[in-house]
Amino acid sequence: MRVNRKAVVVLGLVVVLLGLGAGLMTQLHGFASSGSSATATTVTGGFPSQGHGAPSGGSGTPAETGTGVSATELGKVVPAQGPDIIETGSMAVSVRKGHLLSAFDAVTSDAESEGGYVADSSSASQDSQAPTASLVVRVPSERFTPLVMEIATLGKVDSQQQQGQDVTGQLVNLSARISNLQAEQLALRNLVERAGSIPNILQVQNELFSVESEIEQLSAQQASLENQTAYATLTVDLAVRPLAPVARPRAENTFARGAKLAWHNLAVGGRAIVLGIGWAFPLLIVAGLGYVVWRLKRRRGATTPSPAGS
Repeated sequence: MRVNRKAVVVLGLVVVLLGLGAGLMTQLHGFASSGSSATATTVTGGFPSQGHGAPSGGSGTPAETGTGVSATELGKVVPAQGPDIIETGSMAVSVRKGHLLSAFDAVTSDAESEGGYVADSSSASQDSQAPTASLVVRVPSERFTPLVMEIATLGKVDSQQQQGQDVTGQLVNLSARISNLQAEQLALRNLVERAGSIPNILQVQNELFSVESEIEQLSAQQASLENQTAYATLTVDLAVRPLAPVARPRAENTFARGAKLAWHNLAVGGRAIVLGIGWAFPLLIVAGLGYVVWRLKRRRGATTPSPAGS
């Protein structure tokens, strides 16, 4: 059988063109499918969500904030510059009688001069035997130590305590959670505009309200911790220093006082006699030696014979 070469060539060209066309159609179909899935809003279980712009999950383009900043960039937390410490302390100071009010005013003045304020104060009656006063002052953390030194000069420091609590990790955690929730809040607001049906809109709004409530709670916790780290708290207890009791002499019995006086006089007389003997002892020795010499000379003179013819 004789084969026509032209027919074979034409048939081969047709097969090649058909293969190229099929491949091109497949690529165009895949491109159209990926483009539509990037912008379509799907509903799963009645809850609308974005395919690639959802707040969580997926690997598509992150949601934009409206200012050119993506939700992923919003979630980044700037590292803390230093440790965040909550400083608290307490002091018990005793002051002299009549100086309690002046010490109270001095603590208030010292706190204000250091850039702080008195958060709470109380005092007992000044007419009582032991009047007291208490103040809770707050000052910038860097002025905490100077304030303690100033208050210590008001009287005698009976006790002093100081504590520090590191809350750096808590603040970093709160900042990260708030940033992520804000990104989710933005995504949910965009979903409200694209939800379409009223049930879906209501469901997205409920979720949005829940996220906003959580943001408010975490922001309040963050603000409270930042305030506690910025201002140290010092509790000062003031009290009047008790006076030392004066010992009163007891009334002695007459007989006991007479016996005590007689014993004292006897002791004084005995001491005088002992001192007199002590002073006279050398004289008695000299007198005794003189007497012995005198006796020896007299005895020698009595035994010596008289000369003859006298």
